[in-house]
Amino acid sequence: MANSIPRQLAHKFWPGPLSLVVPINPDGGLNELISGGLDTIALRQPRGIMAEIAAKLDAPLAAPSANTSGRLSPTTARHVADDLGDEIDLILDGGPCAIGLESTIVKLVNDEPVLLRAGGITLEALEAEFPVMRLNDNTSIEAPGMMKSHYAPRANLRLNVDTVQNDEALLAFGPPVGGDPVAMLNLSANGNLTEAATNLYSYLKQLD
Repeated sequence: MANSIPRQLAHKFWPGPLSLVVPINPDGGLNELISGGLDTIALRQPRGIMAEIAAKLDAPLAAPSANTSGRLSPTTARHVADDLGDEIDLILDGGPCAIGLESTIVKLVNDEPVLLRAGGITLEALEAEFPVMRLNDNTSIEAPGMMKSHYAPRANLRLNVDTVQNDEALLAFGPPVGGDPVAMLNLSANGNLTEAATNLYSYLKQLD
């Protein structure tokens, strides 16, 4: 990461839920499987057990997400086991995710930061450091979470409802709406966005 903007972002937000998409060094020797054949690569410095493992290896780790493509992101080891089951040999349980959302993804090409995916670090926090942050206006898929259907439960969802039907479950935020749901969970009864983000995928999975 030769230019200053990736280094500044990394210094401010790492370790933490920020993925930086940067150009690949053609002489770096990376297998193209790591980048999906693209000329960029996403880098992140996490917290927790994976950071501890990487530190002991003194080398970066390459890994996919721990969920079936298109399905809800796991926030506990139990979620991973329920989704992937016998397809994997080992699950490391570092406890539930402190932040329930995916990492924020910022692409940095030609010294211009572009927000590809909103996540655990808000746009406001990024713009406090880099007011020139641009929102992605490209329709091509450049990062996870940009597909038409992604992180989806099996059940159909209705958003911003005023009344719940008798055969529906309710994922509320703040005061519940009218109706008689078959089940209900509240992301945050007092409307706290941080609490809601932490609970989102776990509650979707429970109601699913």
